[in-house]
Amino acid sequence: MAPNAPQPQRGGTLTVLGVDAPAAVDPHRVAGPADAMLHAIAHRTPYTHRPGDDEAVADLAEGAPEVSDDGRTVTVRLRAGARFGPDGDAITAADVEHGLERALADPVAGPPARRLLGDLVGLPPRLGQWRDIPGVESLDARTLELRLERPSASLAIAGLATPAATPLPADEPRAPGALAPDAIVYSGPYLPRERLPADERGEEPLGRAEAGAGQRLAPAVPAGALTLVRNPDWDGAATATPAYVERFVVGRGEGGAAASVLDGSRALWAGEDVPGDVLRRAQRRATPQLVQVAVPVTRFVALNAARAPFDDRRVRRAAVAALDRVALWEAAGGRGEPASHWLPPGMPGHDRSGGREGLGVPHLPPVADPGLAGELLRGAGFADGRYEGPPIRALAADLAPDRAVAREAVGQLERVGFDVELELAGAQDVEARCQAPGTDVSLCPGAALGSPAGEPGAILRAGFGGAPQDGAAERWSHLDAPSVDLAIAEALAARQERRPRAWADVNRAVAQEAAGAPWRWDERPLLRARDVRGVVDERRGTWALGWTWLGADAEQDRVR
Repeated sequence: MAPNAPQPQRGGTLTVLGVDAPAAVDPHRVAGPADAMLHAIAHRTPYTHRPGDDEAVADLAEGAPEVSDDGRTVTVRLRAGARFGPDGDAITAADVEHGLERALADPVAGPPARRLLGDLVGLPPRLGQWRDIPGVESLDARTLELRLERPSASLAIAGLATPAATPLPADEPRAPGALAPDAIVYSGPYLPRERLPADERGEEPLGRAEAGAGQRLAPAVPAGALTLVRNPDWDGAATATPAYVERFVVGRGEGGAAASVLDGSRALWAGEDVPGDVLRRAQRRATPQLVQVAVPVTRFVALNAARAPFDDRRVRRAAVAALDRVALWEAAGGRGEPASHWLPPGMPGHDRSGGREGLGVPHLPPVADPGLAGELLRGAGFADGRYEGPPIRALAADLAPDRAVAREAVGQLERVGFDVELELAGAQDVEARCQAPGTDVSLCPGAALGSPAGEPGAILRAGFGGAPQDGAAERWSHLDAPSVDLAIAEALAARQERRPRAWADVNRAVAQEAAGAPWRWDERPLLRARDVRGVVDERRGTWALGWTWLGADAEQDRVR
């Protein structure tokens, strides 16, 4: 915390608006920033991240993990005394094992979990198959061991700081899918008010507060709100989360909810989008109540390297040179910032990759270079410098920003001779078809890769390296490049101090293969009332509620 900064205050009720309130906080089904925000205060994992810190710290774990010399075994010792609430049992290594096995089998939790934990010995190849995973074993009540097919301990350790590693009582039934609200137990500092006995719940959340002279109104309690209160079984002395606020009220809010945050008191806006009129008003005022938070997601135009014409690296490089990432970024609304490579700002390897200036790879220029594209196409056998061949299929989500980006990308490629047939479909269908083995889709302008754990391997390895597991989705690019696989293996084996350089080397290898054209690093706007000391969770792209506190009106946007 900065010198002379106000000291955090404990207590009070904070209203969190712009979020669809769940009936309960499922420990593994975390599908977006809002889910991750609530998970962080309702559940614990072996490791966690403090806001602003690159390295994970122990939470349920007693200390740092032990890694075998060959990088294939990770051993974690859990601390004593952590309990499930309300009125639950002590948390054991078997509970963490059970939670990992559920997450890795779950249709929602499984895909992101497997980006980090996909090398576990005996991992079922298909989602929906919940069984004992030999590579996850509780050696005793407080010792968990992970065994890996390949030396990818750094990825597995990163996975232990994600929702996939949330403990679940080992005696819970093995049934992938959403848990019933009354079957969920909570290890974090907060839990739903309804889970407490009636005489321990405290007062009902109030409606719109009365304001005295010079005071601002607290927002009305949203319809169907979720109220989170103190977990009586949480041990605050044994966790990294300070948990200053006494109670959270979470919900969507009325039509003017976002504006009420700017004008009112004791509220945050955590929705996916700030309404345009409110955002413009906040920008005009240049108020620190508006916080722009980077999200560790890279969006790119994916080229199918397994299908003609993009099975020729020279043609891929020509297509990348023809695509203007700034124009694509503008077509999507100009949010975030244009991407110059695959590793977002703040992620290890970003600075070593040239930061925002980029890698300096010739066919990945700052703006489109049709002349270079023509030169590359001539080198690929097209004498007049324009592609000639059958039409290629592009697939994009039938949503406003995705349609605009796809049409812009198609137009840019058509200028150098590509004949592109664009098809629009539902977002889930796009992801499934673009990544399906043997797909007839050659171009996916809305591809995205992210890593809430801040682990570059979750982007570069999941997106471009290693053979996919049996029955699993292919990579967006369908790339099979030994140079990339070798660079990834070296990065996974690198010592901690060399990892940023090693992942930058992977980043460059991917760019050299021209697996696609990165065009945006994501960013989200958030709002806070002036009396809320809002702390940003940069890894999840939302508020760190466990670190946020209520104070007097203040013109500052975060506390460190």
